[in-house]
Amino acid sequence: MYSTLTVPRGYVIGLVDVRSMYVSVERVFDPSLRSHAVICLSNNDGVAVARSAEAKALGITMGQPWFEIRRTPALRHVIAKSSNYELYGDFSARMTALLREHAEHVQPYSIDESWVLLPAETAAAQATEIQQVMARSLGLPTTIGTGGTKTLAKVASYQAKNSTTGIADLSRCTAIETDQALRMLPVGEVWGVGSRSLPKLNQLGIHTAADLKNAEPQWIRRMFSVVAERTVRELRGTPCIAFYEEPASHHQLIYSRLFGTAIDNPDKMAHALAGYAATLARRLRRKGMEATTITVSASTGWYSTAPAHHPHVTRGFLEPTNSTERLITATRTLLPHLRRGVRYARATLALTGLSPAGSTPGLHHVPQTAVSAVLDAVQDRYGAAAIGLGHAGLRTPQSWVMRREMCSPRYTTKWAELLTVKC
Repeated sequence: MYSTLTVPRGYVIGLVDVRSMYVSVERVFDPSLRSHAVICLSNNDGVAVARSAEAKALGITMGQPWFEIRRTPALRHVIAKSSNYELYGDFSARMTALLREHAEHVQPYSIDESWVLLPAETAAAQATEIQQVMARSLGLPTTIGTGGTKTLAKVASYQAKNSTTGIADLSRCTAIETDQALRMLPVGEVWGVGSRSLPKLNQLGIHTAADLKNAEPQWIRRMFSVVAERTVRELRGTPCIAFYEEPASHHQLIYSRLFGTAIDNPDKMAHALAGYAATLARRLRRKGMEATTITVSASTGWYSTAPAHHPHVTRGFLEPTNSTERLITATRTLLPHLRRGVRYARATLALTGLSPAGSTPGLHHVPQTAVSAVLDAVQDRYGAAAIGLGHAGLRTPQSWVMRREMCSPRYTTKWAELLTVKC
């Protein structure tokens, strides 16, 4: 029923967006970070993936390496935090739950954005209420853009980020006012316009969102795709994108991580791959899926001066499986392909041939053990770190585990790290 819902008559679409989500969550539990330049870093504390307004004002760019920032004298006062994915994910779930209390239709779009359907007559008042509730209940600053289509709501969201109230409503604008807003937006910032199509659009004289809106839809379809045509029609105010997007069927599951310290020993690589396989197997079981094939690969670092080496192997299973032990065993087929003395910086596991568990029996029946079920039961009750196979069961992190040296406590997801309040 909901899969074909676009925008019912009398409703508008709103996009609720948290300002600098990662930084904002960090500030909820550490008010001393407010008014300071703060950045959150990627895996292994590599590059900036979130920046406060103060950090942006200093010229720190998205993806700028941390080593470069910390070595710049003018940026010595910048505060860096390792990405606390558990905390950010929990706040995202709380945000969605709170939105569902104030809007009948809510569709999460990303960790910091959600679509909402609002009655046109009360959209402005509800947007203000949602913004206030997010600040009061979660401590998160939000912007809200509303429009007659998802694409126009995205345009309004850009306006909201630059407004004093943090709210912008294109649904109540006149055609002239809407065109003015579209002329201010570069076409590369339009939702649905990819970086590959941008040069061609510019060559065709399409530089702003207004230029794209005024293009002939059928011509855009011939030059690009039906997706581009929908974008044009959405900019013209015709809803073409379903509010509830159908979840894409899973064709593969991938787990890829940089090592905290490069690995040049097959035994260490075996233990690292075992931990990755256990995580991937648990994800498979949570999704109720099984896999028929696994591809295991390793690679040297991009900036390594040593010879590059990127071995990979693919192995099929006698019958579809989500067994932790079988996936771990399969990863060991990579070890003979490693070169002595080479320092590997990353490993990647990819599962393909996915199907619902039990739906595709293999030619050979392989007896199941209770190990995976026991692992799930213990981890569900006591946490993912409570038990594991091999070195994954040790409490002392191994050298290859992802570095997060400036990580704040997981205040809302781990009992041992709850915030302590002194009376």
